[in-house]
Amino acid sequence: PSLLKSDDIEVAVQSYHAGDEEEQHYHKLGTEISIVITGSASFNGDVLNEGDGVIIHPKESNIFKAVTDCKVLVIKYPSNTNDKYLGEYID
Repeated sequence: PSLLKSDDIEVAVQSYHAGDEEEQHYHKLGTEISIVITGSASFNGDVLNEGDGVIIHPKESNIFKAVTDCKVLVIKYPSNTNDKYLGEYID
């Protein structure tokens, strides 16, 4: 669930259990900032720990996996529910 959602920005705290994964995906328009609040998570194979963050730019694919139980703050701008595509971006 989103804490804040408008056409300009979406902010959410997402909770995951160790081993949870999201399919590889990308956004054509949106930039996504993810900050690990608790635990550890892998973004494109790079493990981030509490306080670490990553910026996923438009057309850059991401593979997410929760290494431990974790909470992640996700900020996406602009917010567009129809801007999520599975796989890797092909130009």
